[in-house]
Amino acid sequence: MSIKLPIRYIEFIENHNGGTPSLQVFKSENNERVINCFLALSAPNSFQFSIKHHLSGYKDRYPKDMFPIASAGGGDMILIGICEHNEGKLFYWDHDFESDESGVDYYDNIELIADDLDMFLKSLYEPNA
Repeated sequence: MSIKLPIRYIEFIENHNGGTPSLQVFKSENNERVINCFLALSAPNSFQFSIKHHLSGYKDRYPKDMFPIASAGGGDMILIGICEHNEGKLFYWDHDFESDESGVDYYDNIELIADDLDMFLKSLYEPNA
């Protein structure tokens, strides 16, 4: 199956190949959350924060209309929409509340966090000391 990623995300990954943002905190609807790092495209398959590692390790655990782009710590992820109805939108995937059934498109543990990558990047801030 081929995946069509949003152009803006492709540009971002080509320029940065993942990495840890200098500002790592963002607000979701009800929580303050942290992004650990963006996943790397060019990395050994065994590298914990590579896209390939997450695609194999999390296979069938998040909806098929989304793609992993970042680690949010504790097994949580940030996903980007890859289908017409959600293309380019960013979502927080909470592994603590994932479905017990593998391969099911389950959305109860997913929260919209930004309408696009640029909006998400602009929402990042330093935690209050």
